[in-house]
Amino acid sequence: MSRHDILMRSYYERIIELDCVGQALISFYEKLPEEILSENNGLD
Repeated sequence: MSRHDILMRSYYERIIELDCVGQALISFYEKLPEEILSENNGLD
C-alpha cells in the first residue's frame, strides 16, 4: 500500500469511530427523560 492509501484508510477509520460515538450520544440523549432535558434547557 502506498503512503496515501494508508493515510486515507486511517482517515476513514477515524470518521467511522466518530460516527459511532455520535450515534451512541444521540441514543443516550433520546433515552433521557424529558424532564431532565427541559431543566437543562432552562439554564441558558
